[in-house]
Amino acid sequence: QQLKTRMYEAFRKKVQEIRKWPGTENKQAWLKSMPPGYTVFKDAPVTIAVLNREYAGPLDKPIHQQNLSFEERYRLRTVPWLQSVATAVQNMLLAATALGYGSCYNTGCLIAREGMERVLGIEYPWMLVALVPIGIPAHRPRPPKRKSLDEVMEVRS
Repeated sequence: QQLKTRMYEAFRKKVQEIRKWPGTENKQAWLKSMPPGYTVFKDAPVTIAVLNREYAGPLDKPIHQQNLSFEERYRLRTVPWLQSVATAVQNMLLAATALGYGSCYNTGCLIAREGMERVLGIEYPWMLVALVPIGIPAHRPRPPKRKSLDEVMEVRS
């Protein structure tokens, strides 16, 4: 609980800093109330800190040497390490749900990544890429109405 409290304080401190940035004048009300979902980790019984480190694929270096714009590089090579993390987190969420727990993929709090990494003792090349708070849900929402496959999928041959 002490770690989560210190992580929350790092988040709160960062929000206070951001509120002073030029260009945030019309965002003050939003920044002051920051969506509670950004800090749900603070009160969750368990919060998993998800870490990763960037890695280079076989073509990353040659692509980078081509003097391409960010957009051109991105079209050739997205962010596979982050995609891997997203897949792993989805599996955590599904497993938690199957066990009767509530959870969420929490990344809004990462505006305070540097402070949270300091609190958690995370050092380069590792980086905090998400938090997954897990707990017993206050209520269980009904599953949404599913669309038919024809509405969400197209088969081409």
